[in-house]
Amino acid sequence: MARVIQPKHLEFLLHPIGADLTVNGVQYSQIYNASTANTYVSTNSMVFMPFAAPSDPGYSGALREVELGLTAAFQGNATTLCTYKWQGRNYNNDDPVTWVDIKPDEVTAAITTAWLDQTVTGYKTLVANFNSVPFEVRMQYRTNHATMGIGRIKNSTYAKFVYNIA
Repeated sequence: MARVIQPKHLEFLLHPIGADLTVNGVQYSQIYNASTANTYVSTNSMVFMPFAAPSDPGYSGALREVELGLTAAFQGNATTLCTYKWQGRNYNNDDPVTWVDIKPDEVTAAITTAWLDQTVTGYKTLVANFNSVPFEVRMQYRTNHATMGIGRIKNSTYAKFVYNIA
């Protein structure tokens, strides 16, 4: 008689950005336009969900640790200043919770017509509303000029997380 042992915790590495293959391997999300000065633009959230259905074993659980590598790219004109931040929250479509700043406001140097990649990496301390699987992450940014900034998320963005199975 075979005995199956379900693990108590799982580790996953997920890259949420993908598209058609490219020659250099670099892919980006869609472009998000800053149409109003000093007003945050939100990217679509990236859901980090190790399994597809709530009935799947390991679908949800309590985070033990999360390591993030988040890269965004920005473009503007020579006088465009960009402020961006990354936010996360526990994912629940039926009852969304408040977004938590993973990386509070970061101001870039003036962005130009050349794309400027900005990366933040490290382990995130777990807090209320960002402490369980599945979870979602988004980037928000704003510029000091209307219609003078665009942003996107790079495919090197990832989340590596360990969690206890619920």
